[in-house]
Amino acid sequence: MCKISKFSLKFIILILFLCVNAEEIFNQNSATIVARNVTFTGKITVKEINKPHNLFIGRCTKKYPVLYQENVVLNNDGKSQVTANIRINVEGPVRIICVKIYDEDPDVMAYPSYSSGGIGKNFIEFNVLTTYGKGFKFFVQIFGVKLD
Repeated sequence: MCKISKFSLKFIILILFLCVNAEEIFNQNSATIVARNVTFTGKITVKEINKPHNLFIGRCTKKYPVLYQENVVLNNDGKSQVTANIRINVEGPVRIICVKIYDEDPDVMAYPSYSSGGIGKNFIEFNVLTTYGKGFKFFVQIFGVKLD
């Protein structure tokens, strides 16, 4: 014969109670969805929103000065797709803390991506991929500390 302690019996009863009540609660909270046809006369406008394609590397706070900043611009003749690898070296003994690469012209749809360097280094390298026939325009800011 199997012995069941009072604690085990209370636990089993509690589980059974919860299962039964959960089913009742579920049945009480069921929803009914009624489909209705709605006639709409008017004009629906669809617009593609061009968001900037910024790239942020590291955590920039106000306590780190700007070590270097530059506009990086490449125009396209309209007959090709540009892929570029851009490397920016910061002169002197420095340690980069963060990099901000801002897309200054989101309509051209150029996409920057991290390649190498950055935090703890004295250079940053990133790739840029453009859409066919377009160039790019980025504003690059490099923040960090001078080591001398």
